[in-house]
Amino acid sequence: MEAKRHAAHDPLTGLPNRSQFEHQLGSALAGRGNGHGPPVSLLLLDLDRFKQVNDTLGHHAGDDLICAVGQRLRELVGPKDVLARLGGDEFAVIHRSANGRSSAQSLANAIIEAVSQPFDVSGSEAFVGASIGLVVAGEDDDDQRELTRKADIALYEAKAAGRNRTVVYEESMNELLQGRHMIEGELREALRCDDQLSVAFQPQFSGRSGEIIGAEALVRWQHPRLGPVAPAHFIPIAEGAGLIEELGEFVLRKACSFGAQWPGYRIAVNISPAQLRNPRFPERVFDLMVENAMRPSDLELEITESILLDNEGVAVEALTTFRSAGIRIALDDFGTGYSSLNYLKRYPVDCIKIDRSFVAQLVPQSSSAAIVQAMVTLAHALDIEVTAEGVETNEQMALLKAMGCNVFQGYLFSPPTSEANIEAEFGRAAERRRGVAQIA
Repeated sequence: MEAKRHAAHDPLTGLPNRSQFEHQLGSALAGRGNGHGPPVSLLLLDLDRFKQVNDTLGHHAGDDLICAVGQRLRELVGPKDVLARLGGDEFAVIHRSANGRSSAQSLANAIIEAVSQPFDVSGSEAFVGASIGLVVAGEDDDDQRELTRKADIALYEAKAAGRNRTVVYEESMNELLQGRHMIEGELREALRCDDQLSVAFQPQFSGRSGEIIGAEALVRWQHPRLGPVAPAHFIPIAEGAGLIEELGEFVLRKACSFGAQWPGYRIAVNISPAQLRNPRFPERVFDLMVENAMRPSDLELEITESILLDNEGVAVEALTTFRSAGIRIALDDFGTGYSSLNYLKRYPVDCIKIDRSFVAQLVPQSSSAAIVQAMVTLAHALDIEVTAEGVETNEQMALLKAMGCNVFQGYLFSPPTSEANIEAEFGRAAERRRGVAQIA
């Protein structure tokens, strides 16, 4: 009897394991077949930032955290519910209630709230979150594998939407998933050939002189059948499919090749969390710069604060290595995260980029204007340069210039454009500099 119980339960948490969960789900769906049983809902739960705790505090702390999460979940589920640990940081709940979806949604919300509270692990406070995929079994949903697949699709959507949330499965998600799979396959093919992907450059201008001082490298994809595919569409798919490092290296290689031809002009490149998570990434960056003879001072790596949040130890080490070599670090989308100000004090940053959402709302005496002014003042007090992106009107530029922004980028000056156009811009600026020098 004891051996049978062990075979059906997770040894770490004592919860039902995957095998027992599948058995219980099959029974729950079968018991509903007569039409008299309560609706069956399935919640698939994945912890957010669990890897950070594991990497920072060790695997024993990770095990303690899993046990603590399991205990909190036990306190929330009903007596007729089945709570299981599927493995790793994945849990599942089979929820039965006459209120169906509304009851399951309330349970999911309670889980997210409970898991977001700090955990005491190995004498340290650990913070994680929960992403939940929720599906309510319909009359025709008596296949447990299909129901689990739907919950898994909803969980994927929860993670893609920013994590720490619940997404309820809808049939349209299946079509979206198929579309993502298609894009993933086409992107793999595009990375193998050399005629679809390219890099555009959006120029950056000095707030003081008005001259072009550099450009941001941005990936573009021209598909032979689909036409132009928006970065906002294919970059998240590349991240989820494990292709972002290869895509990121493609952009970085192009940026270094171009930047080496124009010393003295800054070339900015966005860096993904997956790239910075790789301990060999700094070595790869230096190799590409040596291959192309690009100066470190002409390269700027743009990161978002999510990189620092998810991979603190690895990120700090890599950023310190880059800055020691003379490469600039810019914090992109500044102001959109709750802890951005702390990052300015804790991490090596040369520049912040004011997010376009603030720039778009800039009018005199507005709250956005006050926030941006505070950001600029703080950054300058810490000897950090400020770039305003998404500048589209002369009024925005005038306000930002009065606030002391150092660099401007946006459609008011130029959309992302071809390498040839940026070369022409750099060339004209270089001629003007020579003319001024000769006069002087």
